[in-house]
Order: sequence, then structure tokens, then C-alpha cells
Amino acid sequence: MFAAIRDAAVAAANLFIAGIGGAMNAVISAWPINMPTLPTAPPELGTAFAWVRWSPLPVDAGFALLLFLIGVWLAWFLVAPVLRWAKVID
Repeated sequence: MFAAIRDAAVAAANLFIAGIGGAMNAVISAWPINMPTLPTAPPELGTAFAWVRWSPLPVDAGFALLLFLIGVWLAWFLVAPVLRWAKVID
């Protein structure tokens, strides 16, 4: 009995959220102002990317290091409150 009520409440909440999304989509579609197009990149940028790609510098390794450092920082950001609560760190 409780499971059926819970499932109906979840279905109603999902329909409500879908309705909000549909209403926002209709409002945005009916907007009278057209969205501007994105500007094109200058051709020099493509040349610069080509030079960086063919340079002897380890661009891929630097990018991998950057992603690793961001991942470790995010993991610490998530784990630190639990460790503070457990009084493992200050």
C-alpha cells in the first residue's frame, strides 16, 4: 500500500518537473528575439593549435596532469568534511 502511494507521488513529481520543462521550452520557443550566432574563430587560432600540437612540449601529459590535479582536489573537497567530522584532520 505504502509502495503504491510512494510510486504515485514519484510519478506525480516527475510529471510536474516535466511540465515545468515543457512550459519553459514553450516560453523560450515563443520568444520573439532570435539568438545570435556564435562568431567564427580567427584562422590564426587554427595555426596556433597546429604549432602547439607539433611542438616537442608534452601537451597531452600536461593536460592529463591538470585533470589529475583537479580530480584530486575535488576528491579532497568531498572527503575532507567527513574526515573533519570523524576528527581525523583539523
